[in-house]
Amino acid sequence: MRVFLIIVGILVLLNVLLCISNVVVAVRYWGGQFDWSVSYLGIKILPRKKSDKPKKEKKKKKKKEEEAPEEQRRDFLMDKLWKLLQNIAGKADLAGSGLFALGSPLNKLLRGITWYDIETDIVLGGEDAAETAQLYGKFMMILHPLFGAAAQYMKVKHKRISIVCDYTEDTSRYNCGCKFRISIGTVLAFAIRLGIGFLKDNGSAKKTLVSDKI
Repeated sequence: MRVFLIIVGILVLLNVLLCISNVVVAVRYWGGQFDWSVSYLGIKILPRKKSDKPKKEKKKKKKKEEEAPEEQRRDFLMDKLWKLLQNIAGKADLAGSGLFALGSPLNKLLRGITWYDIETDIVLGGEDAAETAQLYGKFMMILHPLFGAAAQYMKVKHKRISIVCDYTEDTSRYNCGCKFRISIGTVLAFAIRLGIGFLKDNGSAKKTLVSDKI
């Protein structure tokens, strides 16, 4: 019995550690190059390294086309069109149920996201000093309200914002990067809430459809 309790305790502890562990998504555009990565427990898992082994070419199979009368072709086209319309209608119902169930879980998911290590190195230049100054004003009017609006939905930390005007430069330079951190438990909770809400809405929609037919 004691061994069983120890095993259960270890499993519970592992699940707790899994739920509180974080996934970090890093996005960076610096020096004209765009980079991104996904890390878990400090280990980079995406993007995967490309293998140096040459890919094997797949052999293409030749398809034989059989001639069919025009009437059979028309019937086949109508059946295909009818199946396509049925698939679209079914997917539209599923999408509606998903959107209806998305509201509250999405808000809680965003609350669990931390947007941090935000860094910009923007140097504005150009031949016209007035246009450069106006561009600087537009950046200041966009960035700071953006952080304020984002802070209402998620945690925003560690901002290093640098935007300067250099009237001696003919062109502008844009460098920026940031990271997003979220726990596995938050993602699992979002998936469970979304699934329950989707099943409830989809079930109620089917009941309503059946009652209307009756």
